[in-house]
Amino acid sequence: MGKILSYGNLGAPAAAGDVLFIGDISTSASNPEIKFIVTNDLFKRSSIWAADGNGLNLYDDGSTLGVFIKDGGYVGVGTNAPTAPLHVYETAANSVLKLETSADSYDSYIDFIQAGTSKFNIGFDDTNDQLVITRAIGSNTDIVVASNGNVGIGTTTSSSTLNVLTDLRVDSTADIIIDASKKEIRVDDGDLKLMEYGGGTSTNKSTGGVEIFGNGGSSPLLYAKVASTTDDTQNFVGIGTNAPDAKLHVKDASANVLHLETTINANPYLRLTGKDSGTAFSSYISSSINIVGIGGSNSAGADTLNISRASGTAGYVHIGGTTFSHKFAVTDSATGGSPTVASLTSNNSTGTVLRIRNGYNTLGDGARSITAYTIFDGTNQIINWINGYFRNGGNSYYGIHYNGAGVGGDSSLNFQSTLNQNLFYIKTDGVANLGGAIHTHNLSTATSGHNTGRFTHTVSLRVWASSNGKVYMTGALFPPSHEHYLRTDLYNVTNAKLYDIAPFDGKLINMYITAGAHADVDPVTNISWTPQVLFNVTASGNNPPAKDNARLTGSNSANTAALTLSAFNTPISVPADQWGGSGSLTFNAGDLLSLGVKTPTTGTTSTVISMTLIYEFKVT
Repeated sequence: MGKILSYGNLGAPAAAGDVLFIGDISTSASNPEIKFIVTNDLFKRSSIWAADGNGLNLYDDGSTLGVFIKDGGYVGVGTNAPTAPLHVYETAANSVLKLETSADSYDSYIDFIQAGTSKFNIGFDDTNDQLVITRAIGSNTDIVVASNGNVGIGTTTSSSTLNVLTDLRVDSTADIIIDASKKEIRVDDGDLKLMEYGGGTSTNKSTGGVEIFGNGGSSPLLYAKVASTTDDTQNFVGIGTNAPDAKLHVKDASANVLHLETTINANPYLRLTGKDSGTAFSSYISSSINIVGIGGSNSAGADTLNISRASGTAGYVHIGGTTFSHKFAVTDSATGGSPTVASLTSNNSTGTVLRIRNGYNTLGDGARSITAYTIFDGTNQIINWINGYFRNGGNSYYGIHYNGAGVGGDSSLNFQSTLNQNLFYIKTDGVANLGGAIHTHNLSTATSGHNTGRFTHTVSLRVWASSNGKVYMTGALFPPSHEHYLRTDLYNVTNAKLYDIAPFDGKLINMYITAGAHADVDPVTNISWTPQVLFNVTASGNNPPAKDNARLTGSNSANTAALTLSAFNTPISVPADQWGGSGSLTFNAGDLLSLGVKTPTTGTTSTVISMTLIYEFKVT
């Protein structure tokens, strides 16, 4: 190589194609030679070595570090202290690393390879215009970020902000799993809690609520209302409402509001439990295939109110029993305690009414609305007494009857079809019929028991009213001049009188007179006879009074005129307020009662009169 005896700086970077001369500057070389190389050939190197162990630096023309190869092989871009095989550092811009393809149909991604096998890719999938983290770009859909920002896990069609295919597990001590295939949220162990702290924490709660809505619904399917952080009695749960006012408040626009179902072969029941002075108690509503029970037991029985749901008896109610032969039944199976099976109480100021109503609009003979009393005579149940309404012969009656026959079903609980075989019955016109005698008893004094109430005593008098003012009692229909005349102790006096002993205490209430003339004896016309009737009370042991001391009717002109018998066979009523004269209408048992008839001394047409006096007493 020739000698280079002098040299200088070109003053500018070499350009492509420039020739570089290389010469030997040693003066002692025997044959110095100058050679050259083109700059393009100079850059063609298969390897570049660092000058020493401080690494290899590549700078730009402004002395800014671009690439640094650290001794050991780590490459730093923008940094001379790489800590990984590739370490990119940028201080002036947001874009740190770019992957770009030259065509729209290409994918840009980073391939993670282990021992020569591709394991995962992170990159851009041109097919679906998505960022993908997957095991193989284009063939799997592990984690996908769509162009609209939605994230899909296991799916490329994420319709929500986060769309997870199959299930989602949140790992902790007890894993929480959201399983789409089973449509459930569950935990592997422990309790699943949905809590709303209202900005607080689990140890410092705030009030608020947790709501779960259905598709498009305006009311929550489930709402947990937290009204107090210290008093759980104010915290309610609503189903179908966000304003629950009880521990559980269910609301729905349909009639089907609540449904409780068991999946095992058992009778389900609803249990209501409370406390009384600290002692817990429970009540139940239970259901079986045929019976609904309400009471203190979780199944229908002798201590519950039972409602039949079986075909043919559905809706029948039996308190204390589970057989349903009647619409309503009460059974007390206890042998001790009170014999009272039912008690009906009303606090209404107008009284208490027990109404028995038949809704059929046309009742025929044999129909009845009754109360029946049955008892066991040994081992046989018999009909004891019945009372109530019944129909017979097209008429309505109220009756009381003793049957004594065996109970043969509902049809046997009825009155006798032959009307007069019933012991007592009253027709709607007030006429009463009794099949036996009436006996009443004063239990405090066994020997003085007697009937009380209003009774009638009938006295029939056949008298001869003479024109001379005399009244004769006779036993025949002929006047005294006839041979069949029966003379009495009161012969030829102005009154005829009978005596009787009062069996009980009482008072004269009313009296009726019916007179009839016997025209075949002494035919008369327009008979006018104004008698007076007598009533007198004489204390027991005394003689009867004289006739003028008797209590008489017709003591004034009005009453006298009212007693004028101008129309025979017409009853005349003489109530107590029309009795004048002296004496009392009240009597005691054993008193002598005087009953009689008096006629005026003049103005009487002679004739035979048949007179019936009906005295009505009130016996006390």
